Amino acid sequence: MSSVGRAHQPRGSCLETLSPPLIHGEGTPDATWRGWLNEQSFAQPGLAALVPAGGRLVVVAPHPDDEILACGALLAACARSGVPVRVMALTDGEASHGTHDVLAMQQLAARRCGESVRGLAVLGLAARDVRRWHLP
Repeated sequence: MSSVGRAHQPRGSCLETLSPPLIHGEGTPDATWRGWLNEQSFAQPGLAALVPAGGRLVVVAPHPDDEILACGALLAACARSGVPVRVMALTDGEASHGTHDVLAMQQLAARRCGESVRGLAVLGLAARDVRRWHLP
């Protein structure tokens, strides 16, 4: 069995026992994805077209890291340009692995929120830019 589905889970962690890997095999080679991506033409609107002058960017993220995966470049551009940003983090991701073990869920929530904060810091944002709703 491939380790692709477990790449984000350290060996021996509680996460390793929470869910089986979702990806079996080696998947699509990186070169194939890069080739396809290079053939595409994507519109690249400027920051002013996305966030009007004097405006603020609000990103609603259902799970920790969704804001980074979906809007990372936009968040970084706003941070560099001084555009105010607010990330609304709806859940802490504690239910993502299908366990009902309260301690494992709390540890997972703390880990995922910490990863999100560190990722946002790399993009130029601070923890104060995030409002966590702690929804189940």
